[in-house]
Amino acid sequence: MDDEFECEKCHTTFRRESTFLVHKCKQMLREEELRSVIGQAAWSYYQKWIKAQRKTIPATTSFVKSRYFRSFIKFTEFVKATQMTDPDLFIKLMVEKTMQPTIWCNDQVYSMYLEHLEFNISPLRQIQITVRTMCKIADIAECEVEDVFELLPMTEILHLIRQRKLSPWVLLNSVKFKAVVDRASEDEHEALGSLIHSMYWQYKFEKHPEVVQVVKKCVKELNI
Repeated sequence: MDDEFECEKCHTTFRRESTFLVHKCKQMLREEELRSVIGQAAWSYYQKWIKAQRKTIPATTSFVKSRYFRSFIKFTEFVKATQMTDPDLFIKLMVEKTMQPTIWCNDQVYSMYLEHLEFNISPLRQIQITVRTMCKIADIAECEVEDVFELLPMTEILHLIRQRKLSPWVLLNSVKFKAVVDRASEDEHEALGSLIHSMYWQYKFEKHPEVVQVVKKCVKELNI
């Protein structure tokens, strides 16, 4: 019989069983990808996006067929590549700004998120993120938290500041960070100055002395 074998996903028909058995349509490939670690994370982010819009979360089959499937796969890879601090906050911001998933990996969009992160997360949360980052680095390097600044090259410290994973709340109150800065090159000093404006942070410290006290206690306990 002609057209005896039909793919239930895309409804393409095949005359030969051997051809049918090796057939991989877009739907089938997406379903395979959905079962991967990246695919499951993408499905989770998609659900959070739908929920943030106060919509009913559809079945996984709808996600696989969605025009945003590939966008969420790319976003998941982007989260991993940038080691994004708070993907849930990013998604919430995207919904507030009515920005579609197709542009979420754009550099300008990510920069906007980083600015939002700095100005909308409480100082205590920023301190928590910094401590968590330093503890994670210490675990990977198999060292004490107090040795992290000594081990990290300045380029990596600057990168973590840009990602808002190391906060000036902690850095500017750390003796060991200041020691690293003292040894930095002129170019590194310039880069650091563009990321941490001393006058601005002096104003913040004066405005929030209670936070400074918390930071000093934290810095003392970590011996940094």
